[in-house]
Amino acid sequence: MKNVLITGAAGDVGSHLRRELAGKYSLRLSDRRALRPGPGKEEKFVKADISKMPDALKITKGVDAIVHLGGYSVEGPWQAIHEANIVGCYNIFEAARKNKVKRILFATSKDTVLTATDARLEGRLGTVTMAIRAGGAGEIIFTRKSGGRQSVGARSASGEAIAAGSEVVILDYQDGIASVQSWDDFMAAVRAGDLPELAPIETKRPQLPTPDQPKEG
Repeated sequence: MKNVLITGAAGDVGSHLRRELAGKYSLRLSDRRALRPGPGKEEKFVKADISKMPDALKITKGVDAIVHLGGYSVEGPWQAIHEANIVGCYNIFEAARKNKVKRILFATSKDTVLTATDARLEGRLGTVTMAIRAGGAGEIIFTRKSGGRQSVGARSASGEAIAAGSEVVILDYQDGIASVQSWDDFMAAVRAGDLPELAPIETKRPQLPTPDQPKEG
């Protein structure tokens, strides 16, 4: 019987998958939380923190396949998300490589697929996470329409400094850098009737070449 590791086995998806695979595979179930006894006889629980490489190496050793569900699927503290979704994910894949595990099923998110409307940043509210220097750049974080949070580099539209923690409005987004204005200045412009006009979404779509199109002339 094949040995399959399920990370994040205490979560909702992991719990359902555990029941479905019971009796079909020898399951190694792993999570930071304890698990309740399940229906399968061929089950073994190994408590582990995948943000720690020794734990990742321990739980992936000797398995034939991995179903990687461990991580934050909702909003939470950045440190916790970073450890689980970034460091933990890297550790699982690297541990699988070192332990010569041939197959990994990785559960991703709908947030990786964006429509033109989702991808538009102009008009969104954000918070400065790394102070924007006068004439220089910093970083902001904002919430996408799909619900996930994203950070991008940012410059002040006026060239003035904007302190960390300030609320800002994204006026433009080009080449990975957002042009922003502080919320207070933006609202002052609104009250004065000087609201910036945002470009239509269509103008933001890249024009892809069409090599099969006949040349003119």
